[in-house]
Amino acid sequence: MTFEVAGGAAWLADSAAALLTFALEGSGVALLPDWLAQTLIDEGRLTILLPDHRFPAQAISALYPNTRHVPEKVRAFIDFLKARTQAAGHS
Repeated sequence: MTFEVAGGAAWLADSAAALLTFALEGSGVALLPDWLAQTLIDEGRLTILLPDHRFPAQAISALYPNTRHVPEKVRAFIDFLKARTQAAGHS
């Protein structure tokens, strides 16, 4: 399927939440991550336009103070992120 869009983008944002709001308000299409859009797709509030297109891989970083002891909550969150990304096939 091929299509052309006349003109440039009407909205640009570096926030997925902002792009989601624009799309929900009828201001155009947005490339959104599954974790943000899936519930709205299931509810029929968003529609998948290009089902074969995949969101580009992105890095995720955990920043915390360089101390001897990493707080247990921080360590648990980092471990959760590592497990989640590895389960999704990312390294």
